Amino acid sequence: MFFFISKFLDFMFDPLFWVELSLVFSVCFRKRRKLWIGVSLGLLFIFSNPTFTNYVMYKWEVHAVPIKDLEGEYDVAVIMGGFTDLSMEPNDRIYLNRSVDRMMHPLQLYRIGKVKHLLATGGNTEADSGNGSTESQTVITLLKYCGVPDSALLQENKSLNSRQNAVNTKALLEKLYAGKPAPRILLVTSGFHMRRARACFKAAGLRVTAYPTDFRSRATNGGFRLKPLIIPSAGAIDNWQLLFHEWAGYVSYKIMGYI
Repeated sequence: MFFFISKFLDFMFDPLFWVELSLVFSVCFRKRRKLWIGVSLGLLFIFSNPTFTNYVMYKWEVHAVPIKDLEGEYDVAVIMGGFTDLSMEPNDRIYLNRSVDRMMHPLQLYRIGKVKHLLATGGNTEADSGNGSTESQTVITLLKYCGVPDSALLQENKSLNSRQNAVNTKALLEKLYAGKPAPRILLVTSGFHMRRARACFKAAGLRVTAYPTDFRSRATNGGFRLKPLIIPSAGAIDNWQLLFHEWAGYVSYKIMGYI
């Protein structure tokens, strides 16, 4: 039920939905037409403005950790899903989106000896796709293509959300490390998603080191630039949608007691 509610909230927190709703109000409430048209234009300006959007995203994202700041070797890098598409056809190949750094950066850490094992977590979130595969299995397949041996790969394939990622990962690691010292865990996910993911793993009782990736903002100390201040961007709207999704998810998880 929570999964379907979260998908409904995705629709409700689409920034263009609120712009369109304001335009509908301008037609339905003619006495307030100018007000609602003004609201629509104001919302569209805010949501499509790269400078303002970048600033808000930069403040929300957990920022990058230099590799040199990682002390010692980590036992496990937990790779959060969300960068594969199981619904695309034909399903005889793997489809990736721009969040694939969630996999590529821990792969780099494995190659340079900073991580011993790569743990892919994620089930089949495309309930209507008809694809029997899971996100984690797709990631495992990709890592094998990249030459990572089976002995370095771990998989959790039941999770449908961030809380389940944390709870199921804990159960898996407790079995693997029973009677051994607690593993050093590196948590890898997008910068905009890290706050919620890290809180879920903490609530589940796992100590993790955050290793954010897939950044959607740029540092704000690069000096003044006029173009992104006045030229609208469709990418800015996409970033607002990500932010709304994360804010709604964070608040929902708080209410549900997940974090």
